[in-house]
Parts: sequence; structure tokens; C-alpha cells
Amino acid sequence: QNMCVNSFSELKKELKKEAYRLILLAYELIKFDLEQMRSILSAYKKQHPQSHIIFFSRERVRDFDCVSEVLNDISRNDLIALIRKYLPKN
Repeated sequence: QNMCVNSFSELKKELKKEAYRLILLAYELIKFDLEQMRSILSAYKKQHPQSHIIFFSRERVRDFDCVSEVLNDISRNDLIALIRKYLPKN
């Protein structure tokens, strides 16, 4: 299942309901409440260790040990390769 959320509250609600294999996050969505998001994502990662969390950010992101990768610039082809890396082939 694919899901697109546009707010911090929507993201929190979805993470409580579902286990996602890959989570792509725009840092802009969470940067205003980093401490709460760090806590939520760390708890989520402990509960779902098979999940991968990737941040897209132009800023330097630190202290998010639950994040698999932080990307600041990526081409379409690189994004497709990255998604294939983390999602199983069916």
C-alpha cells in the first residue's frame, strides 16, 4: 500500500495504523517538531525493524539513528534504483 501525507498529524496517524516497508520523508514536513518526530520514528523503527526511513533534506540532518539514508539531491533514475534497493521484488 502506498500512502501520501501532507501534514505532521497525518503522518503520526498513519504510522500508528500501518507498517510500511519504505518511508520517504521530506524533512520540511517534520523540521518544526524534531524532538517529537525523532521519538515517533525511533519507536516505529523498534516496532518495525524491517522498515526503511529515508529523508529528503537540503539541510544537515543529525541524530536520527532510525533513518536509513538522508538525501539532499537525487535524480529520477537514482530514486528508482533506491526504491528497488529497499523494496522486495514480487
